[in-house]
Parts: sequence; C-alpha cells; structure tokens
Amino acid sequence: MSPVTAKPKKSDKALLFEKLKPKKAKVKPSHRNLKKTSNTVPRKLMTSTRSRVAIHPKIKERRIEVIRDQGRMRLRRLSILLAIFAFIGLLSAIFFSPITSANSVNISGNLHETKSQILSVTGLYSKPQLISINSDTLAKEIEALPWVETAQVEKVWPDSINVTVVERDPVAYISISSTKGSYAEVDSNGRVLEVSTSRPGNLVELLLQGKIGPPGSFLTSSSLGALDAITLIPASIKNMTKYVQIDGSGDIIIALNPFGSIDLGTGSDLGSKIATAAAIVSQVPLTAGQTVDVSVPESPVISSGNNKNTSTNVG
Repeated sequence: MSPVTAKPKKSDKALLFEKLKPKKAKVKPSHRNLKKTSNTVPRKLMTSTRSRVAIHPKIKERRIEVIRDQGRMRLRRLSILLAIFAFIGLLSAIFFSPITSANSVNISGNLHETKSQILSVTGLYSKPQLISINSDTLAKEIEALPWVETAQVEKVWPDSINVTVVERDPVAYISISSTKGSYAEVDSNGRVLEVSTSRPGNLVELLLQGKIGPPGSFLTSSSLGALDAITLIPASIKNMTKYVQIDGSGDIIIALNPFGSIDLGTGSDLGSKIATAAAIVSQVPLTAGQTVDVSVPESPVISSGNNKNTSTNVG
C-alpha cells in the first residue's frame, strides 16, 4: 500500500496575500458574441423548447372554430354553385323539350296568302322551339310575301305562335303584253300582288309599256303618279274610266267611256285636279275626241282632238 501524501497547507501569510489581491473584473459578452452564442444554439433544442409552450384552451377553440367556419363557407358556396347549375339544366330541359315547341300556329288577317305559304316561308312547319324563334325576323319573312303589307308575330308560352297579317289592297291591273291573257294586280305602291289569267272586274286598268316583274316585285317609280291618281278617282268617274296611262310628255291621262278623256298633267296637286275634272264631267257631256285639261286646276279647259289650242275655257 502506497503512502498517502498530505497536501501542504498554505501559511497564514499566503492566505492573507490572496485576500488582499485585487479580483479580476468579469467581462460582459458583446452583441456579436451574444448573436454568435444564440446562433450556436441547436435548432432541435429551440424547437423542443417552443413546443413545450402550452396554448390557452380558448385560443385553441377559437382556431378550431375559424377552420370550421371556413369549411362551412366553402361548402355553402359549392352548394349554391351546384344549385345554379341544376337550375340552368332544368330550364334548358324545359325550353328545349317538345313541351315548348311551336305546336300551335294561329294566323289571322290573311285572305290571299294561305296558312301553308306562311308556314313555309317562316319554317314553322318544323315546330321549332319558342326560345329559338325571333319574332321580328319571322315578321319580315312574312312581309316578303306579295300580298302582305305588315305582319306581327307573338310567342304565347308554352307552345303557341300568333301571327297577325295586314294585306295590301289592289288598286289597278296591268295587261301583260308578253303573255297574252295574263293580268297583274298592283297596289298603290306599285307592288305586283298577283298574276292571273282572269281580268279583275273591279279594278281600273293601268296601261304601261315594258316588262312586269313577278309577284312581290315593284313597278318603276314613273308609274307611281298614275297609281296615286287612280286611288283618288271618285266613284262617279271610276265607273266611266276605261283606263289610265302616262303619255309621251309625262302627263297622266284618264280615258273615259264612251267618249272623252281627262288630262291631269303631272302628278302634283292631283286631289284638286281630279275634283275639278269630276265637276266638269258631271255637267258637260263629252264627245269623241274631247279632253278636259285640268293640268292647271284653276284654269280648266276642254280641248278637241290633239290640238289643245282648239279649246274652251270652262273656268
């Protein structure tokens, strides 16, 4: 066994010297050292320290409630979106089903244009969906028919169409020189309404040179003055009228039966001219070759033959 050596004790003098010796001041770490020290702390240790901090129960409940509210909001939005899509799908199924087709077409006001002609030009034979029908477009298609002046189309849900037609009134007929025995009826606007082989007995004949177009076409604008005159002829003169024409000088002539004629001049002031001519014809029986010239209605004259200088002032 090795002998234990005792540590020598310091003398009293040495102990007194150590007490009197000045102590070294403690050096405080700098900011740089602190930053370095904090950076040297292991991340695992920091995380574990942070995870050990307890969350207050009320805060935890509030967070859970917020998450639930957000979920309910998303579910509500999704439900509204699905409901909109379902509603659109339902409307589409209704509007594009046979229930809302044009199963019934009611037409009124048509005398010359048949229902089958109107259905044909509009395509309503195929019973299209009401939602796909443009009323204005259909009305224009119907107005393209020769006899139709105006048309109105109304959709009546769920499956009906009402068509109201106003037809044109014929005022004169024209003998078609290119086709013997054919006659064209025209209205006051010069629209050709119909071509037939029967001479209309209740209309005034309009003598025109040139080609007459098919039904639905219009006469030239030069004939409009004569048509206006025909619409203004009173019944007392119309019963005597043989025909109306425009002569080589552009004057409107009304040929009377059995004798005489009326020269209206140009197409201006036709109302006054015809009224003056009717008053003269009712008082003065005309003979062969006589013409009542009312081109100046304030100064009417009766001329004989083609020479207007041989005339009698009846004003």
